[in-house]
Amino acid sequence: MRLTPNDISGLDSRFQSSKSNNLSKLKDKDVENDEDFEDDENVDGYNPNWTLRKCCSKFIDKLSNIFPQHVFEIIKPILENDIQHQEWIIKERSILCLGAIGIGCYPFLKLHLSNLISFLIKELQHPNKLVRAISCWTLSR
Repeated sequence: MRLTPNDISGLDSRFQSSKSNNLSKLKDKDVENDEDFEDDENVDGYNPNWTLRKCCSKFIDKLSNIFPQHVFEIIKPILENDIQHQEWIIKERSILCLGAIGIGCYPFLKLHLSNLISFLIKELQHPNKLVRAISCWTLSR
């Protein structure tokens, strides 16, 4: 599947669609108790609101709260390279990572805060809506 810049349908994990299909098949069957198959329930441990992307972001967030200096030292060179990338998807994931470490690594980020805020405000004008959305979220952190 090829993503277009404003297409978010392909950003879910590749396993989500197969589980969603199983859920729709279960819903299509004659079921005596419709309450067993509500959308927000897990079927086979699957939660449609929890993706691999969210899991990784949460993990980096927690890790940066426990080991802020180590995380910052490892991620800084990667972010410096990828955050200016021309491809929107690489730029977007770098901004996501920056937002994820924003609270835990704040003592190390505050030296760069004026440049980061200027950069993120500029990215609010990016042609891709996902880059704009993640820039807004990162600014909020």
